[in-house]
Amino acid sequence: MFISFVILAFFSLIFDFVFSGSQRVGVILSEIIAFGVPTVLLLLLPRYMPDQPKLNLRFNLGKSKFNGGLWFTIKFALMLSFLSFLVNLLIYAVSGSNTFEMSGMMGNMLIRSGSNFAVFLAVSAIPALTEELFVRGALFSRFEREADTVVCILCSGLCFAMLHGSLINFAGPFIAGCGYAYLTYSYRSIWPAVLAHAINNLYYLIVNYLLNLYSSFGIWNYFTHISIILFLLSLYFTLRSYEYQIERRALHPFVKSSIPVAQQLRTVLLNPGMLLFAAAFLIHIIIG
Repeated sequence: MFISFVILAFFSLIFDFVFSGSQRVGVILSEIIAFGVPTVLLLLLPRYMPDQPKLNLRFNLGKSKFNGGLWFTIKFALMLSFLSFLVNLLIYAVSGSNTFEMSGMMGNMLIRSGSNFAVFLAVSAIPALTEELFVRGALFSRFEREADTVVCILCSGLCFAMLHGSLINFAGPFIAGCGYAYLTYSYRSIWPAVLAHAINNLYYLIVNYLLNLYSSFGIWNYFTHISIILFLLSLYFTLRSYEYQIERRALHPFVKSSIPVAQQLRTVLLNPGMLLFAAAFLIHIIIG
């Protein structure tokens, strides 16, 4: 996590100077390096340190392609997107901020020029794939060696939120990160989380585009109400679909550990790597 955070921070510092004429290439490159390199290192670790267990990236589709859960994944992803967006809106209101921000380097510069497909790759597809492979694939697999399912999901959401490097944009990614971890574990596959993450990024891209395109019409004044309606509708359809998934026993049951929760949290969070990551996050918040 520390390595990923440092690489992202480094790319953020040099981004305007190095990738001023090719922002989409810069975003794609930063995502691949920031999350691909740590994933490869974790995968190679057991080869040079035999005492380290092999990782389970859950790279397959499962026995029956999510056990019929594709539509549930889409509905769940939309519900998460609307919910995390509303939570961020609430944080913006409480903090007194009057600006809407996308995470990292995925800002207005990506939607002002270039082909729609290139923007989709840079903002939605590539980040979803690389981040999920690392956070919900490699990292979640490491967490499972030390903690039960609930703790792993919460820690995954916490790490995902901290990777965004912002207190204002923290609660939304935390909720989304927990949701992606739940999908990964429940379907024993990384692909539902990748799909949900891509949908979320695409939703934020569309929101950012609409807010900039129709800002003169005062669309922001109506967006909260629209988002609440969309969230309630998606929540209803998600719960209906979730009930169907339970009836079919398509979701993998949670694993509970006999180790006390406090001890699990200490093992997962109070290790050198996570402490360095937390320190880097706090420093970024203070000087940012």
